[in-house]
Amino acid sequence: MPLLRRTPFALTEPPQDLKPDEHVYQRVWACKATGKTGLTYEEALVSEQRATEKFLQFPKEFTTPALRIIQYSKNYSLLS
Repeated sequence: MPLLRRTPFALTEPPQDLKPDEHVYQRVWACKATGKTGLTYEEALVSEQRATEKFLQFPKEFTTPALRIIQYSKNYSLLS
């Protein structure tokens, strides 16, 4: 679920009077899985889907060691 101002945004039916300059099309969204910001709503959805696919492909035997490394890491961003 994409984040809007760091809170989950529940998808609802779009209004009939949706204009091209509405919030949905602006780059104010973030990917909940990666923390990537500055995305449109659609880009945030695609980013979350790709991150989920990559996570499901991750070998199970590496999950515990990887989580331990991440937990004690000083780097708080997946992208840097």
